[in-house]
Amino acid sequence: MKNRLKKLSENSVVVGIVIFLIALLTAFAASNNPLTVGRTVTDSSVFHYVARVIRKGGMPYRDTFDHKGPLIYLIDVLGQIMNPSIGVWILELCFIFVAAIYAYKLARLFGAGKWSSVFSSFVLGSALTYYFEGGNMVEEYAATFIIIALYVFAKYFLKKNVKWYDLSICGGSFAAVCLLRVNMVALWVVMCIGVLIDCIRNKQAKKVIWYLLWFLVGATMVFLPIVFWLVKGGALKAFFEDYFLFNLKYTSDKERSGLGQFIEAVITFCRGLPVILAGMFLVHYALERRRLFEWLCVASLGFSLIMMCISGQSYGHYGMILCPLIACAFALALGEITLNEPGKEVLVTLGEKTRKYRIIVIKVVVLIPILFIVSRNRPTFLTEFDLGLEDIVNVIVANSTEEERITVCGNHDIVYLQSNRMSSSIYSYQDPIASVSPKIKEQYIQDVKSPLTVLLVIGTSSSWHKELDYIIEAQYELVEKVHDTEIYRRKE
Repeated sequence: MKNRLKKLSENSVVVGIVIFLIALLTAFAASNNPLTVGRTVTDSSVFHYVARVIRKGGMPYRDTFDHKGPLIYLIDVLGQIMNPSIGVWILELCFIFVAAIYAYKLARLFGAGKWSSVFSSFVLGSALTYYFEGGNMVEEYAATFIIIALYVFAKYFLKKNVKWYDLSICGGSFAAVCLLRVNMVALWVVMCIGVLIDCIRNKQAKKVIWYLLWFLVGATMVFLPIVFWLVKGGALKAFFEDYFLFNLKYTSDKERSGLGQFIEAVITFCRGLPVILAGMFLVHYALERRRLFEWLCVASLGFSLIMMCISGQSYGHYGMILCPLIACAFALALGEITLNEPGKEVLVTLGEKTRKYRIIVIKVVVLIPILFIVSRNRPTFLTEFDLGLEDIVNVIVANSTEEERITVCGNHDIVYLQSNRMSSSIYSYQDPIASVSPKIKEQYIQDVKSPLTVLLVIGTSSSWHKELDYIIEAQYELVEKVHDTEIYRRKE
């Protein structure tokens, strides 16, 4: 019986099932999970809405504004086609599962045993839930591509054994992250510089061309179809304006992204337990082993923090791009616990007694804080629209048809989704984008004046009241007030 259990525990299928269960539990942190269908948070609602526009024959950027990369909308389109209710959540689960597998593979690469490596997957899931904030965010999908690339770089530096398909996968992952949000590619910047240094140091500079070739092949295979789709849909110019030019304004806006806000955002994330522990582990192993890979991981963690905080904002979900490096740091520790990771000759010189106590300390540091990380899962807060959402939707449905267009002031695209209505303006949401670009503000005011807008939904405390009161008084009449939300219909 004992032998059977041991054999079962070593079975790769059993290990895979456990990793899947970890991914499943992590995925239930998403607000739109099967138990709470329809509860999409702010950013996720925007992505769902853009996907709906695409499914109706429109194009992102051209027919509806948003400033994220096109890949997030295509992911949501695929999810909606799979299943209107939980399709996107199923894709989230798939991405988390793949990320968890690569966290396991990283730990195995560092010499950890099978079940110690499974714990690395658990660390990744715990870190993701710490930063989740509702799910279906660009950072969530990017984390999967980042950990895949991290594994390829680890193979290169530790095993010197990368194939052409590893390089293409790494390049494809890079392209995918660029098409989600370009400031999340810090890992590739740091690691590619590391590869260049390593090749020059070992007098293998010619290999750089071979590496670059296959990397670009993978990147091109991802970039080209999406660029072709944007060109065919007449949205390439709008894509450039929204994704590049607007984001430059967004990250250089003095009120939102000054030096003070940037420093505050960095400090906010550095105070988080996952970053503290990961930083401690990575610096410790970099100092001890004196290998380029660990130092590159330290640099990647630091550069990722800088890039994700460059907008001056400290939204919790930004931290998901750090999760691959957090998992990597713990995987290094797990490799040391099982004493199989290459480079253990350093430990042998410490003496058996010293090594024993050292491993005990590492186990404590690895195991106990995870419980704290899980308990710190960030909740999502209800807004005035969420509190009366069902009643607001009922009023909209009763006072408009599906063919008529409405506008919702603020950032509440969930209203369009729940009422099955389309926005009369290209700007389905206006906060905070209108404060960044006066052009957006002027255009939206003109859209509210347009006869195309049949219903206007606005919160009583909305900053837009000051801008729109004269239009509302002249062209609209109050239909109903739900909690702190007013629904107006255009006068006949």
